[in-house]
Amino acid sequence: MSEIQFIKKPIKDAEHLAKLFSTEENYKRLHITPEQRLFIEDLANMLIEFLPIKEMAMRGFIIRAAKNWQLKNRKQVSESMNWGRKEKLNFGMELMSAIFTELTRTLVQPEQEQELEMVLAEAIEMYNKIFCCD
Repeated sequence: MSEIQFIKKPIKDAEHLAKLFSTEENYKRLHITPEQRLFIEDLANMLIEFLPIKEMAMRGFIIRAAKNWQLKNRKQVSESMNWGRKEKLNFGMELMSAIFTELTRTLVQPEQEQELEMVLAEAIEMYNKIFCCD
């Protein structure tokens, strides 16, 4: 299994997005609480254990996925603090799916999609253990 490679420009764009959202005020505009900001940071740190992407870029992918989720579902991510376990699991799966879609578009070699899918399946399993089993 070779290391998954990503196109540099989308990675740089994701890093730039994460830098834009590096202040509390910008996170508030995205309707993300300080606790959820920590969740994004923790999730990014977890995912970079599986993928050769810098933490800042991964944060950018997560922020973009969360923003798109909010638009699609007409809900604020900040509402998740009051959700039950099942809703949190569903949100996590939708978020991971959106991240997978974004990362798939950035693959240097599209044939690595299956490898990326396997890596993200492992990450989802870890996500469920860490973030959803309270």
